[in-house]
Amino acid sequence: MSVSTNPNTQEVIVHDIKYYRSSILQNIFTGLLIIGTILLFASAYTMFLRRDWILIGIYFIAYIGLLAITFIKKLPYVFKASVLLILFYLLAVSGLLESGLSGDGRIFLLSFIILAAFLFGFRVGIITGVIGLLTLAVFGWGMSTGFIPVPPVEILANSSYGMDWFTGSITFALIATIFISALSSALTGLSSSLTSLNQTTAQLSEERKNLEAAIEDRTLTISKKANQLITANQITEELAVLRNPETIFNATVNLIRSRLNYYHASVFVVDEDKEFAVIKASTGEAGQQLLARKHRLHFGEGVVGYAVQKGEVRIASNVLLDSVHYKNPLLPDTRSEVAIPLIYRNEIIGALDVQSVEENAFDEEGLETLKFIANGLATTIYNLQEISKLNQHITELESKNTGLVTAHWDSFLSKKKRTLSLSVKDNQMESLDSPDEDITEVMKHKNRLVKNAAENDDKFSVLAMPIKIRDEVIGVIDVHVDLPYVPENLLQLSDAINARLSIALENARLVEELEDRTVQEKLIAQITNKVRATTEIDHILKTAAEELGKSLGASEVLIQLDPSIQS
Repeated sequence: MSVSTNPNTQEVIVHDIKYYRSSILQNIFTGLLIIGTILLFASAYTMFLRRDWILIGIYFIAYIGLLAITFIKKLPYVFKASVLLILFYLLAVSGLLESGLSGDGRIFLLSFIILAAFLFGFRVGIITGVIGLLTLAVFGWGMSTGFIPVPPVEILANSSYGMDWFTGSITFALIATIFISALSSALTGLSSSLTSLNQTTAQLSEERKNLEAAIEDRTLTISKKANQLITANQITEELAVLRNPETIFNATVNLIRSRLNYYHASVFVVDEDKEFAVIKASTGEAGQQLLARKHRLHFGEGVVGYAVQKGEVRIASNVLLDSVHYKNPLLPDTRSEVAIPLIYRNEIIGALDVQSVEENAFDEEGLETLKFIANGLATTIYNLQEISKLNQHITELESKNTGLVTAHWDSFLSKKKRTLSLSVKDNQMESLDSPDEDITEVMKHKNRLVKNAAENDDKFSVLAMPIKIRDEVIGVIDVHVDLPYVPENLLQLSDAINARLSIALENARLVEELEDRTVQEKLIAQITNKVRATTEIDHILKTAAEELGKSLGASEVLIQLDPSIQS
């Protein structure tokens, strides 16, 4: 189970911790000042009798610092807390120097460690704990070896001295006051925080119930939309591997019906005269009957006719009340229908028709899914049709001229005004000015060339392979490897890559030529429309010359009618 944290609540809790730490620190300094005053004079008297001037100086310096820190409110928290820890550490060192294990040094040292952990956290507490242990180790080693003077016996056995009992009691009261104040402030802050937390928890619990209900509704909506998008993507992926238009049509309508749970689906294609939308695929027994009788709809007839005529999506949310809907007796259970035009490059090539047994079945999410499928279907069909036309045209030409592939590539590269000769060496790509002898030999003999370095005393082994399309060489792959022999796996890998490269290059060329052809036809249509816009001969000639000049980038265009006609 995961618990979310409100950022605002977390910020308030952090502020309270700092506040209570500062409050506890101030109380500690106030208590230290009161008890320290008594302790200072009592300890100073004892140390004066012993003439221990160094310790007297240390106590007075500490007391003056305590006064300043207690009454200067603007001092930073870190500075105050650090001074307190330093003060307790100095008192611990002083106690160990004065009385060894018999005095208050260890109590002050323990207080130093506990306060460090409370004021700065666990990590600082660990560090000060290590410092405390090292301090005890140093004093233990020093006094046991004589490096640090051992206090006199009368100081070590001081239970009979009333003043020592008094100072010890003051020290005990001081430390007890510090820890009682700290614990009291911490418990007060904890109680307040728990009360605030309980109130916040109650509010969050109520909000959580409301959010859970809203999230559940939203989750169902998102889940439905996600499933539809996943299904649409799966459908388009499955269609992408198909190459036959009829197979694509049938697969589309069947997948829509089975995956999206619609009553009926059909695909219509616009005829060449652009008068009818002719059915090409349809689901179920009704669909087979519609296909058998070559069902078709006039432009503007039914939602399908409307979609192909206007190029817009047409929805009949309730077919019983929709005047445009075509009532098909083979589909009596239809209650709502949508027709989505299949459009590619502003050309309407057909429509996708989907019907449901429920009224208002096509919400925004479902409609977007069907549009996605329709767009993919239109693109696939258009490309297949165009590629089919080109391939058919190429096949006819190749039957007359076996060298047509080479001619196509020569023409293609010439029109593009580029030579595709690239070299990759040390992950750097550069153009080749001229082919090397290996490429020239392969182009000449049209066979693979293998040169092993161990056999020819060369630095590199060479593998050069012709790139073939229908047994005609359009290029060469030349590979140099720093090995004594060309590996067998490289030969197999290169053959596989070469085969796929040939197909990819030819397809890329066909697509580029198709795009160039489309642009050219569009340009011709634009010029023709502008010329037809006028009936005056002079204006027609002027318009034709201007448009040809703009389109071809020509600096001068001349149009001359036959002089004999003019005379």
